[in-house]
Amino acid sequence: MLKRRDFIKTTAAGTASLGLAGTLPLFAGAGKRVLGSNDRVTLALIGAHNMGWGDLTDLLKQPNVVCKTLCDVDDYVLSERAKDLVELGHPKPVLEKDYRKVIGDKDVDAVVVGTPDHWPCLPVVEACEAGKHV
Repeated sequence: MLKRRDFIKTTAAGTASLGLAGTLPLFAGAGKRVLGSNDRVTLALIGAHNMGWGDLTDLLKQPNVVCKTLCDVDDYVLSERAKDLVELGHPKPVLEKDYRKVIGDKDVDAVVVGTPDHWPCLPVVEACEAGKHV
């Protein structure tokens, strides 16, 4: 018998992979040539704790993805995740507490919204309205 928790995990993994399918052509030949600014995806993470951090670290495994900004309301989480990002070999990110400033940043191509379940609606809608990939 399929348990609810297993169903949700499987569905979430499948849904996430479908969401990334549209970016695969961008990732496909990335290691074979020098990337220009139009070939690089600049990300920001809104909600830098558990799930958001996991999603970001998975995306950063792609050679043409960089993280510009980490955003969280908790100063401790921000400082720890910034240290973690540097330890993984990435540049020190901009730290922000207000997601609206992240969405307003013209250099950010896409955002990962890893906020708690009761809070992602506003950042997602506002990011889409601003033309960001979510």
